[in-house]
Amino acid sequence: MIGEDEAALWRLAVASPPVAGALDVYLDWLLTHAPARGRLLLRRTRGAGRRKRSERVSALLNLWEKERKAWTAALGLAGCEDIHCAPLPQQLSIDAASIACLEPVLEQLPFLEIRLLFDHAYGLADVFASPAARTIRSLSFRAHSDRIDPEESGVALLRSYFGAEVLAALCASPNMAHLEELRLSGDELGAECAKRVAEAPFVALRRLSIHGEPIGDEGAAALASSPVAATLRTLKLTGCRIGDAGALALASSPHLARLEELDVSSNDIGPVGVAALRALPLPSLVM
Repeated sequence: MIGEDEAALWRLAVASPPVAGALDVYLDWLLTHAPARGRLLLRRTRGAGRRKRSERVSALLNLWEKERKAWTAALGLAGCEDIHCAPLPQQLSIDAASIACLEPVLEQLPFLEIRLLFDHAYGLADVFASPAARTIRSLSFRAHSDRIDPEESGVALLRSYFGAEVLAALCASPNMAHLEELRLSGDELGAECAKRVAEAPFVALRRLSIHGEPIGDEGAAALASSPVAATLRTLKLTGCRIGDAGALALASSPHLARLEELDVSSNDIGPVGVAALRALPLPSLVM
């Protein structure tokens, strides 16, 4: 089982930017408290030596698979299919249909990003109605790689499998009220994407990222006027076709007082909007 001590060391080991010496500290702890996983991590980080590149790659792939299985077993998920937990993982990916497998262990995983892999045929209401969904804190979407149509672009694939139906199910579910991080990208839903988020029951959302979604000024204004924004520390609206009107709505929002980081790069904001945003007391502003 993953305890709080290991969780703290793990967070430092996978931090970005890297924390000097954190991986070695974590490795020493593992070698003492979980020797099998410690030896796997040691071999992964310091092994392979002077062997030929092809041999080294093969050896590392074998170690990767062994360590992945070791992590899956350590988290109590060895008997559950469609669980993908990478070595020294920052994310855990799971088929949406298997989300119930996470219920016994989700309390151990506050430091992981949970990725739900959706099949468009699976009932989305069942996913977000699951008790397991209540403990998910960070959520993003990706498609099953083995279901990608080579003639479809990534955007088309996301639009086909997720789109309005997934977003509506997510934003209507009271089980998702305590979500802390949400990342959406390129579903071509327009302002409706931002409006759905603005109307969601989120009460603890800290980080919101919408990328490549043409929410425009209307979507930016919807977010700026939403109580959902009151808990945000990071807001990234990149490549969203936001202009001066949207920038002014964000700059004058009464709900963004706690915001620490705002990224509105790759938009259509002119001098008026730029001046309004630069006047905000933000530690980090990217335009």
